[in-house]
Amino acid sequence: MPEASKSTLGLDGRLVIASLMREHGDTGVQTHVNELRRFLASQTWDVRFINPFFNAKALVYPVFAMRKLIDPLSASASIWWYRHWHFYFLRRALRRELIHSAPGAIYSQCPLSSLAAIQARRNCEQRVVHRDPLQYLSS
Repeated sequence: MPEASKSTLGLDGRLVIASLMREHGDTGVQTHVNELRRFLASQTWDVRFINPFFNAKALVYPVFAMRKLIDPLSASASIWWYRHWHFYFLRRALRRELIHSAPGAIYSQCPLSSLAAIQARRNCEQRVVHRDPLQYLSS
């Protein structure tokens, strides 16, 4: 595999991976993200993984726990609750992370993570990158 050159890609700062999901798990997305992190680390990239859980537990866990009460009443309300609050806390964590970071890229795991990253970045030099795997099937 060719070397992933920061200068070739126009990146002088670090790469931030933004995800609504937990860092470790058994989904294909989590496997992909962890393989990407391992590869980039082997190429001496500074890679940070940020998700909604990078906030104070006293804030995050009570809000996320409310979904357990909503889920039996309405599946669609439960999904809305999940997406809304995970987005909110991811954007909050990204704002804190990006306030002092050098220009670079934010690799987002999904469209909602992309929106959180776009709203959290401090300037346009912090590029947001997302590629939906389903887009490969339609090309």
